[in-house]
Amino acid sequence: MNKHQTDSTSAAFPVEKIRAMFPALQRAGDFIFMDNAAGAQIPQSVLDAVTNHLVAHNVQRGGRYGRSVTVDQSVATARESVALLINAYSPSEICFGMNATSFIRLVSLGIGQMLAKDADGGRDEIIVTDMDHDANIATWLALEPAGAKFKWWRMREDGNLHVDDLKPLVSERTRLVACTVTAHSIGSIVDVASVARIAHAAGAEVFLDCVHYGPHGPMDVRAWDCDYLVCSGYKNFSPHMGFLWGRFDTLKRLPTFREDFIPDEPPYKVEAGTFIYENVSGMDAAVRYLGGPQFPAREQPLTPRQHRRRHERHPRLRADAGARDDEGAEGLRRDHLRRRRRGAHPRARADLLLQYWQAFAAADRRGDGCPADRHPRRPHVCAAADEAAQPVDGQRRDPRLAGALQHGGGSAQIR
Repeated sequence: MNKHQTDSTSAAFPVEKIRAMFPALQRAGDFIFMDNAAGAQIPQSVLDAVTNHLVAHNVQRGGRYGRSVTVDQSVATARESVALLINAYSPSEICFGMNATSFIRLVSLGIGQMLAKDADGGRDEIIVTDMDHDANIATWLALEPAGAKFKWWRMREDGNLHVDDLKPLVSERTRLVACTVTAHSIGSIVDVASVARIAHAAGAEVFLDCVHYGPHGPMDVRAWDCDYLVCSGYKNFSPHMGFLWGRFDTLKRLPTFREDFIPDEPPYKVEAGTFIYENVSGMDAAVRYLGGPQFPAREQPLTPRQHRRRHERHPRLRADAGARDDEGAEGLRRDHLRRRRRGAHPRARADLLLQYWQAFAAADRRGDGCPADRHPRRPHVCAAADEAAQPVDGQRRDPRLAGALQHGGGSAQIR
């Protein structure tokens, strides 16, 4: 992408108009939301959808009266919206619940039951990675008492998972490969379609954590050919909630807890108890926002531009060696800025930044979603504070952000 293309695309994107859609940004004043990697703010349309549900039909679904029927309809509409968002085969493959972590645990418990019964014909090996958030590691390691065995697909020094390293790990004993689409810790993007080809050739399944990729690129379960996918809606401009996608037949086979009156069919068998219907209405509105004219063509110009500008103005804020500052940026790093200091605890790092920013408010995130013992060769991966951009982020934040990072000492990496 050349300079003219980048500048013209950015100039055509109405940042201030889009920011006006977000009530929290209008109330924030000088407050800067740097915590996007942990959750995004919501547009007015999402707030309106949540409020409308609570005011107009805040009742239980499954009844014969009008308001209850409306709840059933709103949930069904949200399933259709999310199915379109991720290119699912059917809305019945979309399951709503609290968050991605709880869904990963639900699936792992079901697979654990199948392992204990040897229902998979000796397939007792699960492959996990040292790139993933601990939610997609610890939930699988917890299956050891059920007879699971584990193999580690590890990053190379360039901060990427290479599929050539996966091939020798997969065998006729592999039950499942669990990996992220984008690393929460360093922003690396995984070639998950190749992961699926390798796993399926051996008869194994693929579980994808799409939480950190979701806000930054199109999700497509058909193109990726995965078997399960989880995502947190609240990082995609919705209220706090999550969803699970799984192939219909795969979810149908999966053992789950359900009450006797709940149909033994997806998605109902996966959704234990009552979930938060108003947030599901908000998720539907968020998908409609994501499909609006304001969203396309924003993310990719932002990353190379920020890499160039920040590196030119602040040499210590250097671009990662594995990131390419051209049209090839897609597929390598999501728009993600990591501040690293070897040996520094992420809490201390975030506290140091906040001390510098005390003249104006800011929200930052200590990036400790990956226990250090998972990354014995990369302690700096776990000692990171996190600032990830969203399409509503304006370029005016840069001088204060860069100044805080320079003041914080150590080195910083732009992701």
